[in-house]
Amino acid sequence: MFCTKCGKEILDMAAVCVGCGCPVKSTKVPEGKWSSGAMVALVIGSVLMPLIGIVFGVIGLNRIEKKQQGKLLLGIALLTILLEVIVFSSFVHGDRSQNSEVNISQNDCIVSSSEDPKFVDLGTFTANLQPEDGDRMLQATISVKVKGGDVAGKVAERKPEILHRINVVLQSKKPSEIATPLGKVQLENDIKAQIEFVLGIRKIDPAAISAASSVAGISAASSVVADSVVNSDVMDILFTSIIVQ
Repeated sequence: MFCTKCGKEILDMAAVCVGCGCPVKSTKVPEGKWSSGAMVALVIGSVLMPLIGIVFGVIGLNRIEKKQQGKLLLGIALLTILLEVIVFSSFVHGDRSQNSEVNISQNDCIVSSSEDPKFVDLGTFTANLQPEDGDRMLQATISVKVKGGDVAGKVAERKPEILHRINVVLQSKKPSEIATPLGKVQLENDIKAQIEFVLGIRKIDPAAISAASSVAGISAASSVVADSVVNSDVMDILFTSIIVQ
């Protein structure tokens, strides 16, 4: 059996997923097998009840006439059967109640589904880079990883402004600035800062920071870090494809 929340394989009788901590939808007793409650009831009914019947039967037989003994024995047998049925039913019902308690809503998971990461495809961008040793062009397919469906909805609502700002960032880069892994990381941070500003997470426009940094002779990277956001709803920028031609 597999967890419907995280997909991790778990035991058929598991009540909680060991991967994500979420309760499984149900824990049913496999067909063809006795539950523990039913087994206990069977033992009690098969051993204790006949003994009780025998004790009361012996006591009763010593106190009544012979013609009434047959009726007494029949009554004791019926009483024993009834008690066995009651005990058996109570244990089976207890097992069912225990199983039903495991049918917890998926909203009670330890990891809230509303905080699950969501991925929003921003599309493929084509931009002319700043000239260095000739005309160069950048083509990149970008997605953004955000916290939960609410943030993903905001990204979709404000997508035109986000796409505009990403295009401006790409066109401001030189080929040498994105040729190295460190340069690509900086490009991710620049795009992330723009999206955070559009969503209202960042209060200062990164474009204004970049312009002021250029005038003051300070690197844009240092300025953006100074205005960094802790635990941002924008988790990561993903380049599923990036080509410089």
